[in-house]
Amino acid sequence: MAVTLKDIARDLGVSKVTVSKVLRGQTDIGHKTRERVLKRMSELNYQPNMLARALAGGRSHAVGLVVPDLIHPFFGEFARSLAGALRSEGLVLVLASSEEDPDIEEQEIKTLLARGVDVLLVASCRPATHPPTALAETTTPVLLIDRHFPKLPMDFVGTNDLMVGELAARHLVGIGRRRIAHIGGRGISPTADRLKGFQRVLAAAGIELPKAYVVMRDGFEESGDATGYHAMQELLSLREPPDAVFCYNDLSAIGAMD
Repeated sequence: MAVTLKDIARDLGVSKVTVSKVLRGQTDIGHKTRERVLKRMSELNYQPNMLARALAGGRSHAVGLVVPDLIHPFFGEFARSLAGALRSEGLVLVLASSEEDPDIEEQEIKTLLARGVDVLLVASCRPATHPPTALAETTTPVLLIDRHFPKLPMDFVGTNDLMVGELAARHLVGIGRRRIAHIGGRGISPTADRLKGFQRVLAAAGIELPKAYVVMRDGFEESGDATGYHAMQELLSLREPPDAVFCYNDLSAIGAMD
């Protein structure tokens, strides 16, 4: 039979309310009492009933995260670090991958919202101009990660991708390159913003960017290195191949260098 708060309270001669407060991390419990309760919980291998806690307190103590894939090291490392940080606060991470499919992403968002996560973090695979419908309709706090939607006013944590493109272009122009190409991704906001910053600097330097010098990747390999390789082969086959290439991310650069 599962151990209950009532069992722990009876063993220690304290009230069930006291044990509950320790479990919730409330600060109005004395240090010695807190230590006794935590020790007894450990001895009995007490596992809190998360559903009961959610029903009683109106919180799930869970944070949802939807990422486009788990192949790209950025998203895997982000999920690992986030899970560790949440664990230290008594929270759990519920992770879902959209597999770079907008329909799967929409369903995963709806599923996590239906599960009642307290907060939802989303790194969307959708074009910057087409945000997920479920995000626009929810009242759950949402934090956009890495990718944002200009028409969807939500909190966002990510890179200044315009600056990324500008810095890359300035570097290549500064070392004397003039036939500069770009290997990019689909219409997600980092792709669009990095290309925009890249184009801005080339234009200011009077350097032409032929259409053939911009190879945009698509499909499920958006984050993989295979399309970086194939895109570079396409660029090298041109009558006048580029003398420098700005790649959208690390994996595409690794593929391009193979």
